[in-house]
Amino acid sequence: MEFLVNNHNIDENRLQPYGVGPLAPQATNETEEGRQQNRRVELVKP
Repeated sequence: MEFLVNNHNIDENRLQPYGVGPLAPQATNETEEGRQQNRRVELVKP
């Protein structure tokens, strides 16, 4: 979010950061490979 605000002049009031990795994993968190897949950033347009 900080990158988008500082480098692309996007109004921070338009952005809402949520940490959903633990709530919506794409892979198992039981292996390092799975944890790497779950470290991600997603941009969702409402």
